Amino acid sequence: MNEQFIAAKEVLRLLEDAGYEAFLVGGCVRDNLLGKEPADYDITTNALPNEIMKVFPRTIPTGIKHGTISVIQNKTVIEVTTYRVEGNYEDHRRPKDVQFVSQLKYDLMRRDFTINAMAMNRKGNVIDYVNGRDDLRTGIIRTVGKAEHRFEEDALRMLRACRFASQLSFSIDESTMKAIQKCKSYANHLAVERIVTEFEKIWKSRQPSKGLRPLLSTNLILNMPPFHLQTTELNITEVEWNNLDFFSTTLERWVYFLYLIFRRSENHQPVCSKDLISILPKFKFSNHDKRKIASIITLIDEWDITITEEQGKLLLLKYQLNAVLMAEQIWEKITKRKSHLPLEKWWKQMPIHQLSELAINGNDLLRVTGKVAGPWLKKTLQYLYHQVVFGHLPNVTKVLEKEGGKYGAGLTS
Repeated sequence: MNEQFIAAKEVLRLLEDAGYEAFLVGGCVRDNLLGKEPADYDITTNALPNEIMKVFPRTIPTGIKHGTISVIQNKTVIEVTTYRVEGNYEDHRRPKDVQFVSQLKYDLMRRDFTINAMAMNRKGNVIDYVNGRDDLRTGIIRTVGKAEHRFEEDALRMLRACRFASQLSFSIDESTMKAIQKCKSYANHLAVERIVTEFEKIWKSRQPSKGLRPLLSTNLILNMPPFHLQTTELNITEVEWNNLDFFSTTLERWVYFLYLIFRRSENHQPVCSKDLISILPKFKFSNHDKRKIASIITLIDEWDITITEEQGKLLLLKYQLNAVLMAEQIWEKITKRKSHLPLEKWWKQMPIHQLSELAINGNDLLRVTGKVAGPWLKKTLQYLYHQVVFGHLPNVTKVLEKEGGKYGAGLTS
């Protein structure tokens, strides 16, 4: 049994023993009913925050203002939140205030979608005021209450609907879709970081296309800050959307998606790498991801199916096999052509694949040559690296010291 689940059940028991109501709530109940193991377990209770902290010896007032206390039970952190309703929202994202209530029903009725608005007691009995179980059975994403009100409160819910459609392979119900179409302008208020986080979850799902279609058909995507475009229409075909399901990594899906969204509308061709890379800062990616994405974009833009074996191996040295294979797959989907380059064969032929695998380093060269460190050192290491990769020298320290000494001695700086 999952350690988190054991800890959550113990938290439920201790709250009940102290005279309070307590239930598992939200995504963990949904996943449990779907036969999936929840990523985490959230608990809702009629105990007030200060009362929760009295029941448990180890707590953290994580979001005490909004009624949330992190309880440390069996070395596991479980979030416990007091039943609450929310006041008016600011900027279509955050409630100005919350009010604690004594009945579970009111807490469940404030939630986003019916499939996330169910509770479960310690015995496994489900409390469902909104027909969430029916929507789970039929595979429907539907808001709790009037969709327009839910999206006016929190614009991120529109993107979350699309994300759940991807993750669960569900469909968004008709009235909810109409509300997204009507309320899409609220997405202008969303923080880029929150949008990118939702997309990351979409990319990790088995069927991203399922959630991206409503993004396109409602034009919601054109109202989200990173995707503001000088157009009112995106001409993306069904085949192109389905291609997103073909890719297996988050990086591939990001790159292909960016090509679809930002390509030149007038001739339906991909943007050049320089233009596309210039857009990346808008998404506030980590520096690591930004470099990876930029490398793949550059590779795609410069892809040449007529390169020689030597050129191909130099490409593999510079970018490494995984990035080159990703670029090849994306290039094939964008151009609808086959590359047929024997990349993996070339890779296997190469004795080493990184400079760190060379049987000599900078200190060895300084010792052999007696020279002071300078630009010549990097040039010499690169020369030896290429000599080994292309089979001109064995990766043997003494051989490399001798060759490196001669080559380095001939360089002036």
